[in-house]
Amino acid sequence: MSKLITNRPEKLDNLEFYNKLPLLPLHIDLDSSIHDFLKFDIWGLDGLQPIEKKYLSKTSRFFGVNPSEELIDTYEKEGINFQLIHIIVNMYGFEEKDGVIIGKPYSISLKPMEKRGEIDEVSPKFFKHFDMEKLRNNDNVYFGFNPFSQSYQIYGNCNFFMSAELHTDMIGFVLNTYALATEWDFEQVCIPPMPDCNKYLTNKYKKYRTRRYFKKFDDIRPRKIWGCDSPIELFLLHALNAKDLTPEIQTALFEDGSTHPSLHQMIASNSQASEIQQITDADFYFPDSKLAIFCDSNAYHRSKKAKAKDFKIDKKLNNLGIRCLRIMGTDIINDPFKCVETIRLNL
Repeated sequence: MSKLITNRPEKLDNLEFYNKLPLLPLHIDLDSSIHDFLKFDIWGLDGLQPIEKKYLSKTSRFFGVNPSEELIDTYEKEGINFQLIHIIVNMYGFEEKDGVIIGKPYSISLKPMEKRGEIDEVSPKFFKHFDMEKLRNNDNVYFGFNPFSQSYQIYGNCNFFMSAELHTDMIGFVLNTYALATEWDFEQVCIPPMPDCNKYLTNKYKKYRTRRYFKKFDDIRPRKIWGCDSPIELFLLHALNAKDLTPEIQTALFEDGSTHPSLHQMIASNSQASEIQQITDADFYFPDSKLAIFCDSNAYHRSKKAKAKDFKIDKKLNNLGIRCLRIMGTDIINDPFKCVETIRLNL
């Protein structure tokens, strides 16, 4: 069962589509929150994964979403099975435009398909009679999906659940599905076409991609790959969006003053920042104003040791021209819109 997101600020209840979505077509606005490189990375996750160099000859050097007969036979001879992995998107800030509901991502997770509480593995023969290309068109969701506890209630067709009463940021929309091989060779894994990056960044990205997307699932629990880290961040994000403020989510801040909203963005810009020590991650970042927002919970930021650590981080960032604004979780829960006004004044 899903562990519901609790302690929700009452002042968010009046937001449009916060508690219920109408039965209308839905569009996931990836451009609103996700850097182009990460977006490209996710869209490349389809068919049989990971793509390995040794199998290119079995496909005439072209990998389609549906595998060739030769490739299926090769996997079968090697005794390699597959886990079907859903890419799940949680959203906020829903609005209606021209009869379409548009939502902005705040979290992306991966989850293996299951049967009776166990991972459902399939043999290569499965793909001889299954059309992987049709999976993008399936309107399936995880109802009650909590990306912070990585738990959920039930899986099914979107239309069946859309009109149900539930906070809409706890609907996990299945963006796509790919088949993950249970065995593969890291040295053989192909990665998407890269910008003109140095060898260090290319290898770093390959390790990142294989660890996040291709590590075999040992149980049915979802794996978060991007997004907000806590409910208080989500609450503040709701309020920021209501006031037309759109910060970067989870931006990495480095000792040379560089900032990057994701490893993908850092690679796309061919930055050397990954070779420079990272100071911290800002929960939200406004690059034009060089303002870093930290949502501090009482549990982790009240002790003397924690306060000293936060002070040291703030001082480092201030010396680089990055201003810091720390907002307590209790203040967000009490009145997220008041917190947004504080942010607006700092902007």
